[in-house]
Amino acid sequence: MAPVMMVSRPPQNVFPLRPRASSETPEARTGMATLIVDDEAVYRDGLKALLSDIDGATLPFQASDSAEAIAMARVLPPLRLIVAKVDGEASGNAVARLRHHFRGTPIVAVAHRHDRASVAAAFRQGAQACLNRVTGRDVTRTVLSLVLSGESYMPAELCSSFIFSRPGDDEPESPL
Repeated sequence: MAPVMMVSRPPQNVFPLRPRASSETPEARTGMATLIVDDEAVYRDGLKALLSDIDGATLPFQASDSAEAIAMARVLPPLRLIVAKVDGEASGNAVARLRHHFRGTPIVAVAHRHDRASVAAAFRQGAQACLNRVTGRDVTRTVLSLVLSGESYMPAELCSSFIFSRPGDDEPESPL
């Protein structure tokens, strides 16, 4: 009979599917675990660089759409943030689907269209912030920092449209 070797902890390159929050988890060693969902690799790389500016060291995961992100849900460590493009999703409820599979993780919705109806829909589905894809680097960095600290963000020009709207305007239900 061959001798049995007992190992009290897994080798350094092997992690459980849902690691405990401890000093041995990958995100504890490298900063925050994030998920960037966008079909454009260049945009994902830009967000990855911004996130590393904020935290200093991130563990970024990437997916090209919400379906791919959801398929990864079982193998990802606990996430601190999801930044997801919401344009072009087939059913139009990308944030709601991500919210269902990544409960408790803040979601920043990023869209080409930045109108009142789109922003209201993203907030109703569970987004903590909405950004336009052409938002500048400094504003994006600030918004991501705010969301990571537990705050929400809505662009000022859209806040005023919700505040000064009248009942019966194009959006029947205010997310505020």
